[in-house]
Amino acid sequence: MVTILADSESEWGALRWYVDSPAWQSRFSQVHPYEDMGLGKSLQALVSVSLAHDDVSGDNLAQSLIVCPSTLVRHWQSEVGKFFSSSLIFNVLCLTGSRENRLATWKARAHDVNLVVTSYSVMRSDIEYLQHEQWCCTILDEG
Repeated sequence: MVTILADSESEWGALRWYVDSPAWQSRFSQVHPYEDMGLGKSLQALVSVSLAHDDVSGDNLAQSLIVCPSTLVRHWQSEVGKFFSSSLIFNVLCLTGSRENRLATWKARAHDVNLVVTSYSVMRSDIEYLQHEQWCCTILDEG
């Protein structure tokens, strides 16, 4: 299950090409858009991601991606820490900062994280390496 957090159509329209792709459609059968504030969307999404990670078998580490406005990247990191204090469930990487720093951080840590949080602008800028990952879940938070 994939949970998309959407308050408007603004960024969603720009990313619809990804969600409408055959790869997305074959992988995910349900998309749940949530709109109202205060419903625990972050927690619902994180629980869904952790359950999806549990379903992944094999030697590969299941990785998921959260894309949000840049002002919410640290919020997502905080929510993970608040609800999932044990690093046994999520090992988070926030892709922020300069392009050079992000790429160095990605190369150093991509193999040992299972949750990547980044902004829409960083995703557009760094799409050349992010698009090659096999994301277990992708959450689009429009804030």
